[in-house]
Amino acid sequence: DISKGFEDHSGEKVPWKIVTKYYTAQVEFWIDETVQKDLVDTEVIKGYENEENGIGNVVDAVLFVFRKDQPSTFDDIHAYLPFIRTYEPSIILAIGTGKNDTNDNVNRLHVSEDTFESWCLENGFEYVDAEEEEREENDVKERVGLNRVLEALQSNMWEGMVREPLNDNDSHLKLDQKDDKDDLMSQLHDHNSAPFDNEDDEFFKDVLPSQKEIESMYNHIFGDFDDEDGLDKVLTRLNSLR
Repeated sequence: DISKGFEDHSGEKVPWKIVTKYYTAQVEFWIDETVQKDLVDTEVIKGYENEENGIGNVVDAVLFVFRKDQPSTFDDIHAYLPFIRTYEPSIILAIGTGKNDTNDNVNRLHVSEDTFESWCLENGFEYVDAEEEEREENDVKERVGLNRVLEALQSNMWEGMVREPLNDNDSHLKLDQKDDKDDLMSQLHDHNSAPFDNEDDEFFKDVLPSQKEIESMYNHIFGDFDDEDGLDKVLTRLNSLR
């Protein structure tokens, strides 16, 4: 019996207070646990999609955790796709745990991980290898592993979050960024208006964005910069462009 000695944590809630430089937020992890594909309660999961129970309106992150060394545990992810596609939570992560030490197992694991990552890419998930470690040789230090999971959760704009007051340094930063933003717009305008001869114009006309396109992008990124939470929104958008 596969469930022998297994303690089911489904339905348990784990509170977590997120504290960042910019805000604090009280959230809850709601655990839904499966043992194997045959034991996935699809009817219960289907019930999550029902508008009347309101679950979809309060879930803004889905973290699917599975065993990389047991590829069959990844199959359960399919049962949650209809709910995710209906409500489109802001954060959708597939987190692979577990590792093997023998060379044969490691090679098989790499093949499986490529499959996991490809599927996630096609279905709107971000794949995170929980065991991955940051490499010092990387010029751009991107968060990986559990640090990436934490970063994703902390960068979300949670409902009910309480903004932290700006300190003096943050106020100066916001003013500096506003100046930088104005300089950037001026440079873009000058660049777009720079004189070209006929040959240059012919070469660049299909490469350089038009003034209208530049202004549209500018408004999309910086349009609500002066709002109360404008800085956070701008940083979130810039981060999404990485």
